[in-house]
Amino acid sequence: MSEENKQEQTLNAVLQRLRAIGAKQIKEDTHLDVRKIEDILEKRFERLDYVRAKGFINILEKEYKVNLSAWLEEYHLAYPQEEQQEVYEEERPKIPIFLKNPKILLYLGAIVGGIVILGVCVALLWNTNQKNSQTHQQETYQETQMQQEQEILKLPQNTNQAQEGVENKDKSIEQKIQNQQPAVPIKPQTEQSENKQEPLVQSAQSQTMIEDKDPSEYGERVFENFEFDAGNILTLSTNTPVWMGYINLETKKRNANIKKEFEIPLDGTTIINVARGRFTLKIDNEEAYFSGYKPVYFVYTQQGGLKKISKEEFMHLNGGREW
Repeated sequence: MSEENKQEQTLNAVLQRLRAIGAKQIKEDTHLDVRKIEDILEKRFERLDYVRAKGFINILEKEYKVNLSAWLEEYHLAYPQEEQQEVYEEERPKIPIFLKNPKILLYLGAIVGGIVILGVCVALLWNTNQKNSQTHQQETYQETQMQQEQEILKLPQNTNQAQEGVENKDKSIEQKIQNQQPAVPIKPQTEQSENKQEPLVQSAQSQTMIEDKDPSEYGERVFENFEFDAGNILTLSTNTPVWMGYINLETKKRNANIKKEFEIPLDGTTIINVARGRFTLKIDNEEAYFSGYKPVYFVYTQQGGLKKISKEEFMHLNGGREW
C-alpha cells in the first residue's frame, strides 16, 4: 500500500471519528459555526478559504488530539491558487518601497538636517535680538541719567530740590519701562488643583448613575426586526485588522483577538467590546455598519437581542472593568 493511500485512510478514519461526535457537539466544544464544521467533515473545499480553513483545522486538532495535515494537503491539491499567507503576516506593517532606496534616505536626511539647522539659527537670532534690545534699553537709560546730571550741575545752589527732581525723574522712567512689559495673569494654585479634580468627580458620578437592571434592558437594538436564537452566528468584518473581545456572562468565558473577520456565537448573554468603529455586523440577511474611531460596545440577550450600549453600561455589566 502506497504512502498516499495510508494518509487517505488515516484521514478518513479521523473524519469518521469526528462525524461520530457530531457537528453540534463539536460546535459546543470549539464554538465554530456548524456549517463550517460540516464543510470540513465532508471536505467541501470550495466553500472554505485557506486562511480560515487552516484556523478551523488547528482548533479541531488541539481539541480532539488528531492529525488533519492530510486534509490541508488535499485542499492544496484541489485549490492550489487558494494558498495564502498567515493572517499575522498580512497584519505586519509594510515598509514603503521608497524608504528602501539609499539615495532617497540621504535626501530625506538632508532635508531634516536643514530644517534642524534652520530652527537653531532662528533660535540664535531671536536670542541675539533679545539681548540687543535689553542692551539698547540700558544704554538709553544711562544716557537719560547723564543728561539729567548735567542739567543738575547747571542749576543754582538748591541741590536738595535738584536731587529730588532727579529721583522723581528716575522713578518716572522706571515706571514707563515697567508699563511697557506685558503683565501675565497667574491663576491661583487652588483654582488649578480644583480644575484637575473635576474630571475625577465627574467620572465617579457617571459610574454611580448606572442603574442595576436586567442586561436586556440596556441600550438600543441593532437589528430591529430580527429574531435571534442560540444557533445564530454574528459576524464582524472590517477592511483593516481591529481588536475585538467578547465575554459570555453566563460561562465567564473571554475571547479576544486582532484580525479582519470574527465569528461571535450567540449562545448566551454576551457583552462585546470593539476598539474602534468602521466595521460591519452581519447575521443571515441583516447587516449594520458602525463608523467613527471611538470604541463601540454591545450586549446580547435572548430577550432583547443585540443592543448597542455605552462604555459605562459595559463596565457595569463587566463588574466595573473595561475588559
